[in-house]
Amino acid sequence: LNNIFCNSSSILESAQNPSLKIFPNPATENLYLSIDPDAVELTDGDGKNINVPLKGNCLDLGKLNQGIYFLRVQYKGKYYIQKVCKI
Repeated sequence: LNNIFCNSSSILESAQNPSLKIFPNPATENLYLSIDPDAVELTDGDGKNINVPLKGNCLDLGKLNQGIYFLRVQYKGKYYIQKVCKI
């Protein structure tokens, strides 16, 4: 129960915006975006918003518990959702 395993086949790239990449995924501390987003929102599996610091294109995930999260990225008036695994 304390171990969470993620493999690359369970992490989906955005088919609608191939220029949006998030890495590394799974992540331990920092998560980088290939773009400078207008806004981001991170939610846990229960749908609760999680406050994480964003500096430029880097999210600090260091204080989060291990698990699966959903990252909603606003960029140029559009929204994209990516699954994020914190290990």
